[in-house]
This record gives sequence, structure tokens and C-alpha cells, in this order.
Amino acid sequence: MAAQEQQLVLHVVPFSHPCLAVSAALDRIGREYETVELVTGQQAEEVEKVYGEGRRTVPGLLVDDEPVHGTSTIFARLDELSPAAGLYPEAHAEAIREAEPALAEDLQMSARVLVFGALHFRPESMATFAGAGQLDPAGVDFAIKSMRATWRYLEISAVRVHATLQELPAQLDAVEALIDPAAFRQIL
Repeated sequence: MAAQEQQLVLHVVPFSHPCLAVSAALDRIGREYETVELVTGQQAEEVEKVYGEGRRTVPGLLVDDEPVHGTSTIFARLDELSPAAGLYPEAHAEAIREAEPALAEDLQMSARVLVFGALHFRPESMATFAGAGQLDPAGVDFAIKSMRATWRYLEISAVRVHATLQELPAQLDAVEALIDPAAFRQIL
């Protein structure tokens, strides 16, 4: 079957930045795909059924019936499907692929810590991520419980939020170096 004929099904949860990144990559390379939106916090069992034991997070992409799991792995597969689309700049593709998994994981965790860290102090803002306004008092109660659970699950503390903020400029500089060919040559 030709690459353009392959059916792509993207499994996501709402407002997940890794899912949004894969969706943006699919749009960038011009591929049509179906999106299956799973329920946040309840996706683990469904994802594991489709993508295999131990794989409980999103994003996941089915290329026909081939499961491809995780942001970096999906990006690499998309690059194989549409190499002319330029998902990776050709001159630096290998170096980017090598740096991407660790850097992506660091940035994803930083985003989680900073977003959930901030929401702990402003729980009424939780609905703004869904495009809604401030929460009502019952919603704030729910948000407070959710933030407490999330802080425990992700082992967030005010100290960790502060440390993450301190690490963020270096993480973003590393991304910039991979994007900007002139800066990239300096880190080689």
C-alpha cells in the first residue's frame, strides 16, 4: 500500500502538549488522520490494549494497524512516511533524532510541573485550559482535590517548581540550538 494511502489514527487526551505536538506534525506534513480522544485519567487501560503492555500514556498513532507509541517514535515514523515533508532539517536530522527523546521528556515534565504547580496556587483557573472561564466554587473544590492528587503523583513541591523554572532557559536554549543551524554548529 502506498504511503499516502495509509490510514492514520491518533489517540490523544485533551490538552496534552505531546498530543498537540504530534497533531501539529501531522498537519505540517499534510497527512490526513483520524483523532480518537480518550478520557483524561482513564486512558491507560485503552492505550495499553492498543499499544501493548506497559504503554499507558498518549500520544499513540496507528499507521494502518501498526502501533507507534510516544512522541519521538511517532515523529520518526512520520518522517519515514513523508521524508520529503521536511519534518526534520536534513542537514541535522540525525543529531536532532538523537537529542530529541531525552530533551522532549525533560520539556514535557517541565511543562507538567509548571502548569500543575501554577494551578495549585490558582485552582479557579483550571477550566481556562479548556477555553472556559473561571470555575465556580464547586469547580474550585474539584480543582483543589485534583491538584493535590497531581502534586503527589508527579512529586511536585514549591522547591521543584522553582528548580524547574531555573532549568527552563537551558532546556529552551537546547531546543533553539537544534532549530537554528548556526547555533546547532556551535554545540557539535
